[in-house]
Amino acid sequence: MIDIVVATHGPLSKAFEETVTLIVGETTPITYVGFFHGDDVEHLEQEIQSKIFTSLEQKRQVLVFIDLLGGSPSNRSALILNKLNENMPNVEFVAGVNLPMLIEAVVNSQTVGNVQELKEKAITAGSEGIADLKQLFNVNGGDPS
Repeated sequence: MIDIVVATHGPLSKAFEETVTLIVGETTPITYVGFFHGDDVEHLEQEIQSKIFTSLEQKRQVLVFIDLLGGSPSNRSALILNKLNENMPNVEFVAGVNLPMLIEAVVNSQTVGNVQELKEKAITAGSEGIADLKQLFNVNGGDPS
């Protein structure tokens, strides 16, 4: 089993939680962390780290999704990477989370053998979930000038 942690700015993680539940139903291997204006970044780091280490203590692998590369959740996650040592292969981090990648990860978290494979599936689903609808449906909008 692979656990999932979603760390975002503001209420985005809560919105992901509600939306994933709406689409796939209740999920157990996923936890959400929100970082709000005025929150302490050290507390954020401790919260993410606690969720990761709890999973590792239970002999589970962990996939951490972060909303924005360079933001506080990703910066604090980078610091956690330094603390992982021998657990490094059991934890993966992906910045730029979107709904297709999160759903892919949740749906496959209990059947995929390792966290690296789950990470790759999620990244592929996230990338494939981005499309230009005009191009996809072959709609020509005409010249706007």
